[in-house]
Amino acid sequence: MSKKYKLEKVNSEQLWNDSIVTSSKYSLFFSTEYLNLLKIKYHLWHVIQGTEIKAGLLLIVSEDEKNIIANDFIIYSGIVLKDYKNTKIAKKTHQSFQIIEFVSSEITKIYKNICFSLSPEILDIRPFQWLNYHNNKKKYQINIKFTSIINISELRNKNNYEQTNLFQNLDFIRRYNIREAIKENCVVEKTKNIELFVNNYQKMMSNQNIIISKNKYDTMIRIIEYYINNDKGVLLEAKDKNNQVIYTTFYLWHLSKAYYMFGADTQKNISYQSTITNWEAFKYIADNTDIDFIDLEGVNSPKRGWFKLSFGGSLDNYYEIIY
Repeated sequence: MSKKYKLEKVNSEQLWNDSIVTSSKYSLFFSTEYLNLLKIKYHLWHVIQGTEIKAGLLLIVSEDEKNIIANDFIIYSGIVLKDYKNTKIAKKTHQSFQIIEFVSSEITKIYKNICFSLSPEILDIRPFQWLNYHNNKKKYQINIKFTSIINISELRNKNNYEQTNLFQNLDFIRRYNIREAIKENCVVEKTKNIELFVNNYQKMMSNQNIIISKNKYDTMIRIIEYYINNDKGVLLEAKDKNNQVIYTTFYLWHLSKAYYMFGADTQKNISYQSTITNWEAFKYIADNTDIDFIDLEGVNSPKRGWFKLSFGGSLDNYYEIIY
């Protein structure tokens, strides 16, 4: 293993954001703007070679700061490699491997237990697989997860959405749902009624026998309020022909990508409710931002996976790292 790298704690949010924001591996979840809304403990590190920053490392930590832990509001964390735009492919691959190899070993000396999910752009996880490969010492466990990315650029400033490739690539039931919603005079519009949304979300979770803590609801409210008030997010609600709310969804955007965050029904179980609300969210983001891509954030259970992939997006894997 190379000895030329070192980890250096980052105590300046400005330095952190400036050092990694241009990386193609960067996402919303690495932004301190977002992280600070969660009111959680996290550590920021730089991987240094000489005097040069080669990568960033975001780790969500336990209260005692001895363990790296998962968090429901952090989809991706861990390593952010800087881009090497003028470097040949072979050298770039080798350098990235060396950095990940260094990190995979070094963090086991600092933290007792480790759990985080890498960004989909981190493709080479061999260093995690090979730690302690030739001995009987503790090894990493790696789980494969999946998300779906949709390119919405084709929807921008369109009048006839049905003629777009995106609409044509929707699953048959999604196209049917959209047409049905229009026929039934369903209307999707912006709202700031966060309280109603959270109440509906709470009821939906309760009906699934899922207990959500008050802290989690408070965090959801902070996120929604902040991004709506700063014109970086939208809460959309679908109403039926009787002007009754049937579904609500929340999306936010950061730099070059938008993210599906939350959705909740109202137990009315109208077949098109979630389809039309998300479809209108795609259209809204395309028309009101310069964002081209939406990360639907996880297709890791059968029903959720089928629903999100039926919008015709890509299937992208990412890795959960456990030690």
